[in-house]
Amino acid sequence: MITYYGWIPTLAGEEVFDSLCSEFVSNSERLPKDLRDAVKDFVRNELGWNVGKVFVISKNLFDLKKSNNLIFIQFNTNWRLEKVAIVEGDFKKLVQENVTTIATANIVFHDKGLVEIVLTSFNRNYKRHNVDQHKVGRQIFRIVRDVYHVHTHHKHQDVLLEPVCANNPDEAKDKLLKQYLKKIVDYHKELKARVDLGFWHYFSIFKYKDAENVILQALGEIIYGESFSEMFHRNYISRFKRAKDSLQALHNRIKAKYYLFSIILALPSVTLLAVKYAALPLIEKYRPLAVDLIYLPLAVFTLLISPLLLLHTLSNSV
Repeated sequence: MITYYGWIPTLAGEEVFDSLCSEFVSNSERLPKDLRDAVKDFVRNELGWNVGKVFVISKNLFDLKKSNNLIFIQFNTNWRLEKVAIVEGDFKKLVQENVTTIATANIVFHDKGLVEIVLTSFNRNYKRHNVDQHKVGRQIFRIVRDVYHVHTHHKHQDVLLEPVCANNPDEAKDKLLKQYLKKIVDYHKELKARVDLGFWHYFSIFKYKDAENVILQALGEIIYGESFSEMFHRNYISRFKRAKDSLQALHNRIKAKYYLFSIILALPSVTLLAVKYAALPLIEKYRPLAVDLIYLPLAVFTLLISPLLLLHTLSNSV
């Protein structure tokens, strides 16, 4: 049996586990009676579980074969998730007894959000679908995390902190900490590359918002890393605090560049208006032609640039 560990940043604490489970449970309880009976039979006869507090939903799983799968979850009386089973197929195939169990796992909650995932079975035939035990462990961690964690800094399908294979909780904490420390370096490299691009980079108004999204995700992860270090590795708290300050400084540099971008775009319009009012008195007798020569390029320029300025303004105001 292979054991994986993951950390779920449940900032609200375990006291709200029952309410966090409510969405998963409500989706499970919508099954019609004939399907509920088929689920109970499968749980008893195939999984060998106690039927009490077992729930199932149909879902397309991100890390596995791109098809519908059934997720079986068993909770204990305190709404701690105890067991997970991933089954290939849908409810119709379940009724027909034509489904295949991909993997099962026992789940152990340690203190402060550390979760132990023990793979108790794995259908090795799924190697032909490029599904190995690590992908299964990652997918089961994703299932457990999604029951207890509200996503604020990333999309729900993202696993920003990978589960690790470890022999004990202490080894797992060290490996998870190394992931967070590496993220500090990786985010700084990516953001520095965005900041240091050349002059023509100013003329892509979408880059600022893109860079800002990366910064917000980075800051979110650094906050989680700081929380992780407070719980398990207090000697590293200062590193995450310095990382937050550094990311904020990079954010300020990027904002400064893109404020300058607005000025660069505005300069041609200002120049044309200045030419208009400075030159017209000197060429009064050719006024109709002069007006056309000045206003035509100004109009064309405005039509081309105004939408870009609008998008840029909106991107900076969000």
